[in-house]
Formats: sequence, structure tokens, C-alpha cells
Amino acid sequence: MSYFLIEEMSWKDGVLSIDFVSDDDSQVILYAKRDGIQIPLTCYDIAGGKKHAEVSFFDYDSMNIFYRGRWRFVKKDTLEPAQLADDIMLNIEDYTRSFYNNDKTRIVIVTPVIMKYKWKDPDFPEEKRPIQGVAFEVSYTIKYDINGYKKTFATAKREANTFKSLFEKCGFIVAKWMINKYYLFCVGRYKKTGRNILIMSENRPGMMDNLEAIDTRLKERGLDKEYNISYHFRNIFEGRQNPFSWLRTLKMIAKSDYIFVDDYAPIFAYIDMDEKTTLVQVWHAGFGFKLVGYGRFGISGSPHPVKSCHRKYTYALIGNDSLREIYSEVFGIEKEALLATGMPRLEHFLDDDKRKAATDAFYREFPELYDKRIITFAPTYRGSNQKNANYDFSQIDFDRLYEYCKRTNTVFIIKQHHFLKKKAPISESQTDVFYECSDHKLNDIFYVTDLLITDYSSCFYDFLLIGKPVLFFTYDRAVYSATRGVHRPIDKVAPGKVCDNFEQLMDALENEDYGTVEAADFLRDKCAYSDTLASDKVIDYVIMHKEEEGI
Repeated sequence: MSYFLIEEMSWKDGVLSIDFVSDDDSQVILYAKRDGIQIPLTCYDIAGGKKHAEVSFFDYDSMNIFYRGRWRFVKKDTLEPAQLADDIMLNIEDYTRSFYNNDKTRIVIVTPVIMKYKWKDPDFPEEKRPIQGVAFEVSYTIKYDINGYKKTFATAKREANTFKSLFEKCGFIVAKWMINKYYLFCVGRYKKTGRNILIMSENRPGMMDNLEAIDTRLKERGLDKEYNISYHFRNIFEGRQNPFSWLRTLKMIAKSDYIFVDDYAPIFAYIDMDEKTTLVQVWHAGFGFKLVGYGRFGISGSPHPVKSCHRKYTYALIGNDSLREIYSEVFGIEKEALLATGMPRLEHFLDDDKRKAATDAFYREFPELYDKRIITFAPTYRGSNQKNANYDFSQIDFDRLYEYCKRTNTVFIIKQHHFLKKKAPISESQTDVFYECSDHKLNDIFYVTDLLITDYSSCFYDFLLIGKPVLFFTYDRAVYSATRGVHRPIDKVAPGKVCDNFEQLMDALENEDYGTVEAADFLRDKCAYSDTLASDKVIDYVIMHKEEEGI
């Protein structure tokens, strides 16, 4: 198998130096695939069997700066891309450089980018091998005051590369203008009464988790008799949306005094929110390792620096006081706007009646599992959004895992992220061990779970309340850190053993080596030690305007 790995990388002024190892003496070039440009590099041997090369991004063709685009280090003969050592990928943000021109108005940015693509290996020409290659993206930008920036047809024309992209950009600007105008029209038409509550989601077709808990508590307190509670749920990421659905949503938002929303809701990015409306993000995650929101700033999939819907929140809920710093970064809002109420969905999580009801329901559906040890596997998705979400099940040897489960009287429940549509590749003969339960509520499954296996997901945050062990299967830890990013290094703060490959995972299972440690304070939800229901804190502070100590 061919081998081309960059082990060390550093900048000095505008010159990038790399030390790499390769299994042959192939010529190394910088390659711009889009334009087919190849620039040979001068390489020389250094200690430890490595080679050294340098490239100045300001010295292309003796006179010019490198063209805008992505430049890959590849072998000339085969175009095999260089890969990065894990130590570099775990700190990849340190290798971005910005260079100003003389009057500091134009900026050249050189950014390392991890790209997943299939390379045709000469040793196996009948198939393409997936590779996480590195490219350096060169871009030019005009420095401007971002707070005073206004998107106009002129800027759209300047940014557009083709007539099609110009048409799309201008069309988007017109649509956004019309959406906001219709919203403002509705705001002027419907007078605020202080009695209208809207519970909504743009990510799911129904109500779940924190929204459900708040709605239930509103009704338990009889507030549905005093307030008009409306509901609106849709998934805007599944297919084309009916324009009337947008108009109906805008009308409901305009009429509402209090809006509770779960997860990403881009419609709020298009409108100038009425100052009399209180918008509350009841974010479902207590703490997860994967970066979300503005935590991804500078990474693919990051929200707009100014106009994201996250900037519109009046308040956002968090699990405890120690999470203020993290979620202030995530949502791009001040720490004072974060309400440390605990997660409403967890306020009855440990109630005996609730546990018994969920456990009894599970074993009624799966009576054959009553005397089995249960492992639940609940990873998050890979990819940047709902449309390209995926998971690499080839990292798991299901035959070996099946043999282990049969030998230890264990069943393996698979609960996939709701973004994932493709099921795990389980053969019919193995369904007595592997159970696909992605349509079940994960927290209900937790009651019967003896061991949780997850990765960068926030689901372990809830499971910690039960006091059972967690394993973290992070087969792509370096790549994930470089491409998606993490809030905290998972190997430093995970309250369980971190397994970077399937062999380590099986060793942990065979030896019952779970590496359980006491969870850090920011991993403990307030529901575990507070006498007041989280949903009551939310209702009293946001709707009833009562001062709530400690939130």
C-alpha cells in the first residue's frame, strides 16, 4: 500500500515548510486540480528517513502570488495526495495564515483543508481507495467593517463566478427581502397581547425533548387556559418547501409574544425580529464534544458571522453554570442570555415511575431480551449537515462483535442519529444480537442499557445520570477534530475510555476496561441536584417575569 504522510509542518513568513515520509522517491508537486496546474517542489533528505520541502505562496511563476483555489501536495506520477499526521490534524487551526497587503485593505488567506476523496491506487486499479488528503486553500478577500456590511446586488455581482451563481445570489437577496417585508407587515397587523406562545421546530416534524417537557408543564400548571399556545413543526431540510408554509410560519412568528424553538431554525436569520418578541432556544444538547454553531467559525458549515439565526435569541437554555462559556461561543450571544436551568427533558428522568413505565414497555416489545446484558451504540453523524450525514460502518467488524455478544449473553442495540437514513449493514442471521432501534426514544432505551458506546455525541450527558459506564469509539478522532472540531479534547475530559480503533474497543469490552472516571462539573446537569423543575424555571423567568436565583 502506498504511503505519503506529512509529519511536521511550520510557517516562517510566507513560506510553508513540510517534513514528510514516503515509500518511494516520486516527485512531489503542488497540484491545483481545477486548473490542472502542477508546480514541482525541490525536496531533500533529512534525518530519520524524512524529506523536507518548502513552498512560498507568494512566488508562483517567479512573479505572482498563487492563484485562488485549492492546492494539494501530491505525487506527480499517481496524484496520490499527502495525508497529515494526527498531531497536526488535532491542531489544524494553528496552521492558517492571513497576509495583509501594503494598505491593509486586501487580505490573502492560506488555510489547510482536510478533503475526503477517492484515489485510484495503482496497486488496486479496480477500485478507488478513500483518502483524507490535505489541501491548502488560497483565498483573497476585502477587509470591511462587518457590522456595517450590507449585501447588495453589487457585492453579489463581485462575488459571483458565473451567470448562474449571480442569478442565485440575486434571487436569494430578493427572496430574503420579501420574507422580511411580509414578516414586518404581519407584525404591524397583529397587536401584541403578551398572551401568545409559539412552540416550534424547523428541524423535526413533531415535538420532542425540551419542548415537550415545557409544553407539558405549561398544561399541568393550567397556563394553557391563560395563554394561547400554538404549535408549528416542519423539517425544512427534507425536500422543497411550499411557499405557503413559509408565509404561515412568518405569520405565526409575528403574532407571538414568546417563541420556544429547538435546534437550528434558519427562518429567523431572514427577519428583523420585533423587539417585543422573546425568542428562546431550548437546545437539546447538554454537552457534546462536536462543535456546533459559532464554535465552528472558520470551519466548513459555520454560520454567517452576523446574520445567523443564533444571533436572534433572547435567551438559550443550558444544563449548568459551567457551560456558559461554551454556549456563549456556540450561539454568539452574551453569557447573561444563557439560562442555567438544566435540561427540562431530564427533570423526571430519574423518577421511579417513569423508569418503570419505560422499562416495562421495552420488555413488552422485546421479551426475549429480559435476561440479556444490553449495550447501546449511539454515535453521531459524520458530514456537515442533514443532507450529507453519514457514518462509516466499515470501521466495525460486525462478525467479531457478534461472536463476542453471543459468548457473553449480550445484545447490541443500534440507535442512529436522526439525520442518518441508511441503516447499519446487519445480516439477517445476526438479528438475534443486533437490534436496530433508531425509531425509539434514546432516553427510554437508557433505562435498560448496561453500557453505552458513543463518540462525539451529547447523548452520554444524559446517560451519566444513571451512573453506568460509557465507552467512546472515535475511529476518526484526528480527522474529526480537524474537519468538524471539538469543544474539549475528548481524550482529556471524556468520563470513560476513548478507543481510537475497533481493536481498542474490543479490548475494552473483553476486559471490561471502561476507564470510568468522575465526570467534570460541566457534565453534571442541574436536574441531578436541583429541587425545582427546569421547566418551571423557564416558565417563571421567561413568561411570568419572575427572578429565578442561580440561572
